[in-house]
Amino acid sequence: MQENGMELILKELKAMNEKITAIETNMATKEDLESINLKIDSISKQVVKNAEDISVIKDNQEKETENYTEALSVLNNLATKDDLDYLDKKVGEHDGEIFKI
Repeated sequence: MQENGMELILKELKAMNEKITAIETNMATKEDLESINLKIDSISKQVVKNAEDISVIKDNQEKETENYTEALSVLNNLATKDDLDYLDKKVGEHDGEIFKI
């Protein structure tokens, strides 16, 4: 009976040892954690840079929108071909009336 008890204890110890080995295999080492921290620092710096770049892009977009609005306003105030045709017709009519006088 003692041998059976000892065998059971040895089997259980072997099983526990295998589990501990598996856990140790899957655990991150200090070097792994340092590498991960370096990557996180690098990513954090990139996120900050991207946020700054986005801010610049938004500022440029606002300026371009203002320029577009201004250009559209100028274009809307320009005379069209129809306007010029109308003026040409009126000048012609007035020239005819002046010539009659």
